[in-house]
Parts: sequence; structure tokens; C-alpha cells
Amino acid sequence: MNIESKDWEIGPLLAGYFFKIPRYQRPYSWERVHVEEFWQDTVQNREEADYFIGSIVAFQDKKDGAYSLVDGQQRFTTIVMMLCALRNAFSENGFPNLAEGAHNVIERRDISNQKQFVLTTESSYPYLQEHILKKGNPELDPNARDEEKALKSSFEFITEKISEQVSSIRNDPAIKEGKKRDQIKRKLETIRKHVLGLKVIFVELDDEDDAYLVFETLNTRGKDLRVSDLVKTHITRLKRPTNRGVDVARDKWTSILRTFEESNANLQVDGFLHHFWLSRHDFVAQKKLFKAIRNTVKKKNIDGFLDDLVRDAKLYRIIHEPSFKRPPWTIEQRGVRDSLDALNHFGVRFSVPFLLTGMREWEEGALTLRQLTTVLNNLENFHFLFNAVTNQRATGGIIMMFASLARQVHEKEGGGKYRACRDLAAKLRDRIPSYEEFKLCFSEIVYTLNVTRQKRLVRYILEKLLKFLGLPIDRESATIEHLLPQSGGSHPDEVVGQLGNLLLVPDKVNAEQLRAKPFAQKLKILNRYKCALDRKIAEANSWGRDEIESRTAWMAELAYKKIWVI
Repeated sequence: MNIESKDWEIGPLLAGYFFKIPRYQRPYSWERVHVEEFWQDTVQNREEADYFIGSIVAFQDKKDGAYSLVDGQQRFTTIVMMLCALRNAFSENGFPNLAEGAHNVIERRDISNQKQFVLTTESSYPYLQEHILKKGNPELDPNARDEEKALKSSFEFITEKISEQVSSIRNDPAIKEGKKRDQIKRKLETIRKHVLGLKVIFVELDDEDDAYLVFETLNTRGKDLRVSDLVKTHITRLKRPTNRGVDVARDKWTSILRTFEESNANLQVDGFLHHFWLSRHDFVAQKKLFKAIRNTVKKKNIDGFLDDLVRDAKLYRIIHEPSFKRPPWTIEQRGVRDSLDALNHFGVRFSVPFLLTGMREWEEGALTLRQLTTVLNNLENFHFLFNAVTNQRATGGIIMMFASLARQVHEKEGGGKYRACRDLAAKLRDRIPSYEEFKLCFSEIVYTLNVTRQKRLVRYILEKLLKFLGLPIDRESATIEHLLPQSGGSHPDEVVGQLGNLLLVPDKVNAEQLRAKPFAQKLKILNRYKCALDRKIAEANSWGRDEIESRTAWMAELAYKKIWVI
């Protein structure tokens, strides 16, 4: 590997080269705090004439002569945006020649006498080119994805800072009106001088292979390491475009990102990659994931790896956002959907590798719908007992157990897949909390106007209870009613909000009929409207603390021994 380095100022570097951000690079992701710090260091608080901002690593593309940035693209992009904001400021303040001069740094003619921006990028095209680099109004209006939003925010911040510099001169009463124009001009020229005078070490590499290696090395040591960046690099290295207009690796990776970006479930690519890997391979910690992928995924299997990623990304989104499924869930499949909804409500992540395997095997026909429904029901019941009610944390042993079983199901043939799923049920039964522990925690679940954190859990429990008892309920219109009123009584929230005091009733009955009436009147109204009442309520003569605690205990026993059973 041949590496050449040289001290440069940004001005001559921009005047002498064209740059581009290659497809494997991470998108622009600087937030306001990063841009503000960069502005303060390089412009606002600048004391020394020379200011060193680090290295820029690149290699020259033999096809077009442009230099592909390997490291430093966040800083480099921000610097170019600073020049664009200066160009606009020169123009807006009546200095057209200076504006044109600044733009000549941003866009100039190449060796073929064709106009070209000094910086181009694939990932944010055409937003960067049309809305920031271009002089004048944009002609294209691309979708505002995360990278475009970051570019827009950063550019607006830089523009705002330059505008503040100009406004401070315009609004300074100590400066005579006739001299304000000259001072504005000098201020903008000073900012331009600071930006173009920034010092860098320009590191030039021989070829793209060396660039990939340096990219991985630099980023595995940096604070901004993301597994997804390194995996993207590895994929694009192994699967190069075979046609200038077709880049399969880039397009498939973009489809994965789009699947997650369009989701309401706040999905992270790094988390998906880890769960994807654990659903198929031996357990590996997140920090060692890229090394495992790099050692396993080679040119011979890159196509299959990419296809698996694309398919599993869609399944991963369905797991976390069941409404994403296309075609929609059928009536027969609603048990699977309801279990997924419950698992998402519980906020559990450590069983996702096993869940991903189960969904994948069902989609491929290796598991029947009935088998998948049983598997998910067992998972739902376990996480209800273990996480939602008793709030226990997963140990390393449980996490590895789920990953191990996921891999076993993936690797087994025929009926061995479901036998491995049945093994999970036995292992889960060994890990559920004791009845006494569950009963105590169940009694501490509370929902009132003052304590709302567990409202969704309360509703979930009440709906499952009614379903088990065979009592009808309209889930869409039902609301939670407190039999013993929340207001006007002497009982604390932990009594009034206890599950034994709660039931589901149609919204109209709750709002217009029940309100804060005594229990006897409420019971008559509930019976008149044929509301779903269990025997603990229907057979009660009065309603107070004893009845609430008795019903809570009865519900806990049903829950543990009859409803949420593995």
C-alpha cells in the first residue's frame, strides 16, 4: 500500500481537485452541536491565522479523475456548505463579483471544459447539488430523508451565523451608515479567508482496495463507529457494479434503509444486523459483529447474504410494526398479529433473533400457521410474566438461549424445526417467576388519572381476561372504568387504581351513565346495557377495598394458572 501525505490549505485543495463521496461512505449526519462547535473553532473564536482541522483521506478514481473521500467527508461537506452560505451572503448584501468568485470555488470547469461541482455525492443527490451547491433556485425537490434533513439543518445554521455577523454591523449605532457596507464586505471576506485557509493533511491512496482497508481501520477506532457503516463498506467492496448505471449492492442496501426509515417503530440498522446474525449464526457480541460478518461473508456468498438481508429487513419491520404486513393479516393470522402487538408493547428485544427465525420459517413454509401461533403465544405469555408484570431483566444466559435456539431452528430440517421450537417452551417454563412473586407484582399494577404509565398494560390484561371468560367486548369503543370512583373517596391510588377495581365498558356508557355514581347504581346500569361483567363484580353486594383486593387476587390466579400459561 502506497500512502502519500501533504500539508494543504482548503483553498488550493478545492482549486486543484474535484471530490466525491463514494457509495460506501456514511451519509452526512452532523447535528447542530457538531456544526456549531466547528464554526466556533474555525471562524468565530479563531485566533491564529493557521488552523489545523485534521486529515482528509482520498484516492483518485481512474475513470473520471475525481478524488473519492475515505475519511473527513463530514468536515469537508461542512466546509463546502460554509462557502455556499458565504456566496449567498455576498449576493444578498450587494457584492455580486465576490459572490461569483466564491461560486467559482464551488463550481468550476473540468479538463473537458464542463461545469462541475467541486463536491458530488450519490447518497444525497440531488438535494446537496440543487438546494445548497447550486447558484439560484432549485429545479428539483427531492424527498427529505435523514441525510437531507441533516444537510438542511446544518446549512441553515451556517447561514444564520453569517447573517448574525452581518446584522451586528448593520445594527451597530457606533458605525456610520456610510461605512457599514465596507465593514460588512470586510467581515465576509475575513470569514472566507478563515475557511479557505484551514489546514489539512491530505492523504492520497493508490486505489479503492486500499481505501476500503483504511476506511475500516479508521472507523473501527473512531468514536462514531457504526456496524452498519462497516457492513455497507464490506458489501460494496465484494459486489462491485458490473455496469456504470447499475449498482446492485447500493440499490439493495438503500432498500433496507428505506424499509426502516419509513417505519414508525424507530428501527435501527445496527440492531437489525445483530439480530439478523444471531438468528442464523453462533452468538457474537455487538462489538465483534463486523469481524464475524467480514470473516464469513465473501465474494462467493455475497449475493445470498444481500438477498437474506433485504428479505429479513421486511420481516424485522413486520415484527416491530405488524401493520406493515402486505397483504394484510387474514382472520386466521390475527393470533400472530396480536402476539406481535403484545411483544412490542412489552418492549422486549432479547428474544427478537428467535422471533425473526420463526417468522422466516413460516414465510418459507417450514412452520405452519398453527405452529407459529403456538410459538408466539408462548413467547407472549413468558414475556408477560417475566417482563411486563414482574419486571425482571434478562441475563446473559437467557439472551444466549434465545440466540442458540434461533440458530437451531434455522439449521434443522423438516420436523426438527418445530421440535426445536417446542424445546423453547420447556426452557421458558423453567424461567418463569414463582406464583407468589407474580401475585405480589400483579397487585401493584395501577392505573388512575394520576398514575397513567401502565394504562396500556392494564387494558391488555382486561381484554385478555374477558376473552378467556368468553365475555363480549368491543375493543375499539371500550374504555377503562373505575368501579370505586377515583374522586371523592378516601382510598389512595394504589387501591382505586388496582386491577381489581377496573373493568372495560363501552365508551358511551362510561361517559354518559356511570360517572361517579355509587356501586349499586353502577351495577344496575352495567346490567341494563349488558356490559361484560365477571362473577366477582356481578355477585357483589357492595364495593370497597376488600372486594377490590379479593378480585385482584382472583385475577392474578387466573392470569398465572389459566390464561398466560406456557
